[in-house]
Amino acid sequence: MQYFSPFKLFNTDIPQDGTFDIKLLKKKTLSEFELSGSGTLKIQNQEFSKNDILVIFDQLQDEKIIGYHKAIAEDKNLINFLENNYFEESFKKNSIYNDEEFLLFISPYFANSYCSLILNILNIPGFTCPKIMKLDILIHPSLKYKLMEPIRKKINNLISDVESLKLKVKNQFYFVPDKFCEQVYSFNVLRTLSTIEYSVFKSEIELFVKTSLSVVNSCINDKNTGFNNKEFVEFVLNRIKNLKMDNENNEKIKHYLRAINPSPQYSSSNTNTKSEPGYKLIIRVVILIIVLLRLLVTCSH
Repeated sequence: MQYFSPFKLFNTDIPQDGTFDIKLLKKKTLSEFELSGSGTLKIQNQEFSKNDILVIFDQLQDEKIIGYHKAIAEDKNLINFLENNYFEESFKKNSIYNDEEFLLFISPYFANSYCSLILNILNIPGFTCPKIMKLDILIHPSLKYKLMEPIRKKINNLISDVESLKLKVKNQFYFVPDKFCEQVYSFNVLRTLSTIEYSVFKSEIELFVKTSLSVVNSCINDKNTGFNNKEFVEFVLNRIKNLKMDNENNEKIKHYLRAINPSPQYSSSNTNTKSEPGYKLIIRVVILIIVLLRLLVTCSH
């Protein structure tokens, strides 16, 4: 549900006392319908039917609703987000944002903008929202699951894309990440899965990880001694390793990465200590230098 500020919509000032002349404004707007001679009226570049206008005015009979619109109008960052589906700066600190009735009122409008923003990030290459981590979600907890369904549907589509990769890599030995892989595991996708509320999308995020690991498992060679398509496997594991997940899958990813690349980065030993082979080499070199210096001193005498 797209949000429209009634004050902008009807080109009127924000009321300072919480009320304004609804009857006069309604009469003026309906008279414009009569003059237009059509079934719709264009206001602020948006087409409205007569019924749309009547619904808006019915809501404005409630002074509490007017107060909610007023609070939104006085927060330029919030109204910009609701009207343009893009987030640039943090919202004002306002106690009404914690009010249950206010959250029930704003939830469908906020969810519309939030879903539009997330889907743009997921669907449009190069589209970014650098400050999205600072976005406060003004959606009532009881409505989050239902109102964020468009995002859930998109994640499930991504899971289907991951599943399709299994068919591409199975029985291949030199499959490398292609353009499709880059799209499925793009930084926008991974950043979004890390940003969205885990409690709301827990099952989808965990299924994305589980399905990705299923694709990786399909690359284990017949002798169960390593992986085919190592470059692809490492690509997938490195892309998903920072997502929130259960401990079992997290440990599995670490194990696979150690198997592919047994470097200090994935070593199970303390990463704060020097690697043992390098440390011993330095000691050997130092001892050799000392021995040579002593021989030189002896020979000189």
